[in-house]
Amino acid sequence: YGSLSCNSFVSVYFSQLKPLISNHQFYNCPNLKLFIALMLQNLNDGCFYNCTKLETVLTPNANTSQQCFENCTEIKTILALEGDFICFCRNCPKCNGTLQQCLENGKKFA
Repeated sequence: YGSLSCNSFVSVYFSQLKPLISNHQFYNCPNLKLFIALMLQNLNDGCFYNCTKLETVLTPNANTSQQCFENCTEIKTILALEGDFICFCRNCPKCNGTLQQCLENGKKFA
């Protein structure tokens, strides 16, 4: 898993980060609520897997990948280039049908 996984971050802000190299970069960060990376280009597979308190992701230049929000039950706002990815967790915005609303909420920050 990624080098930043299993941490107790509440919020993360990267001003210059562009690529995420590995999958599951923020896997199982149970306290993470806010993620901002304005230059980021990609949210890799399983990027926020099991970040159960994650509410807001602001990555206006990033494409989403498979299961990047798996088990992110509290997410309400996503600012990203793409919202088309596969997931079968039954607990994320993609699986519960709220992804479009999350993306609409994210546009307010564009």
